[in-house]
Amino acid sequence: MPLRKLSYNNTINVNRALVSTNTSGMKFEAPKTKGSKRKIPIPAKVMKSVEQYQKQQAWFANILGDKFENKENLVFTNSFGKPVSTPNFLKRYYKRMIEQAGLDKTTCFHDLRHTHATLLLKQGVNIKVISERLGHSTVNMTLDTYSHLMPDMQQTAVTALDKMDIGKYNSETEEVTQNL
Repeated sequence: MPLRKLSYNNTINVNRALVSTNTSGMKFEAPKTKGSKRKIPIPAKVMKSVEQYQKQQAWFANILGDKFENKENLVFTNSFGKPVSTPNFLKRYYKRMIEQAGLDKTTCFHDLRHTHATLLLKQGVNIKVISERLGHSTVNMTLDTYSHLMPDMQQTAVTALDKMDIGKYNSETEEVTQNL
């Protein structure tokens, strides 16, 4: 089964969620909220990694022939083209990835989502953009979750205002002169 050529313009499309159920195993569902269905721009170097994975996937598809079934046209699959089993991924790959990245062994997968948001906030990325990347239904949800990380942003605002040089205080005459 030939794999489709990636042409995402460095974008991840989130259209549905793969959930594990007690009755029917794994199945696809609509995202939880309207905002959960989204397009997320990613760095070119991340896309290169995805393309490398696609080459590995094509290799498996070529060797397995009809046994490789990527009916859902997924980007990430197991060796047979089926959705990746979450418990299998966590046990076989995630722990090694965490170790290689030098992260604490207790780092759970969902922590990576929080880390992503936190690092973007620390870089001054607009909260609306972060909210869209996370698929939150409102910016308030993002603010409620991450506002404790932003106390130093008040000082950032003061520094930005200082750099604007809008008004100058003349200490000798105690007057404010406008430079507009």
